[in-house]
Amino acid sequence: MKLFSFRRVGSIVPDREVVAPAPINLRRNVAAMLIDAVGWPLGQSFLSPQTILPMFIALLTRSSFVIGLVVAVQSVCQLVPQLFIANHLEHMKIKRVWVVVIGVIMERLPYVVLAAAIILVTHHFALLLVFFICWIVANIGTGLNMPAFLGMYAKTIPPLVRGRIGGVGNSTGTLLAVGGAYVSTIILERTTGLVGFSWLFTIGFLILLVSLIPLGFVDEPPSETNATRKPTLDYLRELPPLLRANRHFSDYVLFQALMQLAYSAPPFITAYAVLKLGVTTATIGLSTGILM
Repeated sequence: MKLFSFRRVGSIVPDREVVAPAPINLRRNVAAMLIDAVGWPLGQSFLSPQTILPMFIALLTRSSFVIGLVVAVQSVCQLVPQLFIANHLEHMKIKRVWVVVIGVIMERLPYVVLAAAIILVTHHFALLLVFFICWIVANIGTGLNMPAFLGMYAKTIPPLVRGRIGGVGNSTGTLLAVGGAYVSTIILERTTGLVGFSWLFTIGFLILLVSLIPLGFVDEPPSETNATRKPTLDYLRELPPLLRANRHFSDYVLFQALMQLAYSAPPFITAYAVLKLGVTTATIGLSTGILM
């Protein structure tokens, strides 16, 4: 049986016909989503908040609190903005432009700024400040983009195909990410000081940028939107009743919270390995591949 079977315009059918919301170019959409699903974990293997970034911070400061801020900032900056931007995005008929613009300017560009700062800034405190500014902007960008991306994904990919895109794309990307971790190890071994991290951030930026571009060509049908938009406070007040009424959604929110809590541990393990055990940067690069 074919993994993806394309029939008439409006459906991709793994087992039975699935009609999409509107006549769309599903081959193009599936290809774009697969490229993004592969590129994200591969790019993140050079920017891992569990290993690479804590290692970078540990070379600038010995403070465990500062190292722990890497995941704390990521969680807060990715999750909180979604509450405030969802109301605006619900009234946006076409979301792909938002996804690409925010994805380039806020999610990816900060890594280039950070890579340049590593070369240009010599004072550790100043470089630490630049890092957290870039890290905050990048993760706020992810938070602003996630509802728009998921909305676009739901409109352009039929339900029975979404799992296959995620499975094939993420598994392929994760396998390639193991190779990316190996490349990270080589780069960190053959460079001195912090220069290797500049290379890693640049490579990660390029991979994430290339995988984002196809999303700008997704064939997205316009959404049906209401003419009036609720005030933000009224919109937020609807959240508690929604959580009580929808058990599946409340379980999902709880799962996300627990998952973010679990993600807080690896950076401290990395910091301990570097500060107490004297583990080298190359070894940390190798551990990225294990975690992927």
